[in-house]
Amino acid sequence: LNAVAIEITVVIGPALGGALYGLDPFLPFVAPAVLATGAAIAAALFLPESKGPEFGRAKLKTLWKSAVPAPLWILIGGHNPRVFIYLYLFFHLFVAFGAVEAMFPNYAQATFGWDPTAVGLFLTYVAIVAAITQGLLIGRMIGLVGEPALVMAGIAIAAIAMFGLVALRSLEMLAIAGLGLAFGFGALVPTFTSLFSKICVTEE
Repeated sequence: LNAVAIEITVVIGPALGGALYGLDPFLPFVAPAVLATGAAIAAALFLPESKGPEFGRAKLKTLWKSAVPAPLWILIGGHNPRVFIYLYLFFHLFVAFGAVEAMFPNYAQATFGWDPTAVGLFLTYVAIVAAITQGLLIGRMIGLVGEPALVMAGIAIAAIAMFGLVALRSLEMLAIAGLGLAFGFGALVPTFTSLFSKICVTEE
């Protein structure tokens, strides 16, 4: 259910953001804040505590450790060199995709004259393709070529698509580049995460 909820929000989020911007430029910022606040209240009221009373009060060391992101503890205590390589690659993957999300609205407005609604619809198209890739295609592709080959293919396709986003100035080619970007990252991220989980052990 959690995976389904994530995919739904990824698909409807850009379209909803564009529609809200058309009503008022502040609504795309206010709406997520309201939803997050509602989720926090619902979690506090309705989700049961997962730890029993036998755990008692948390010690200061435990509290401090919980405030440090898990990847940092892996960097501090890990001794498997492959863990560091995977984390390094994770950094590049998410920075690359985050940069596309952050810069594409400016590029689309300058190149095609798109408003936030049009940008939201395009990102919805990208999200739908990514959701189909992860929900329907990825299992079959792993069965055909294996996880390492699929990761390499996903990196290559996403890289070519990112170059295409700025090199190709027609709407038709932009749609093809968006398709490649969605398919590449849609296949790459979960497969890469799966490979990473297989090299991690409890000590790390």
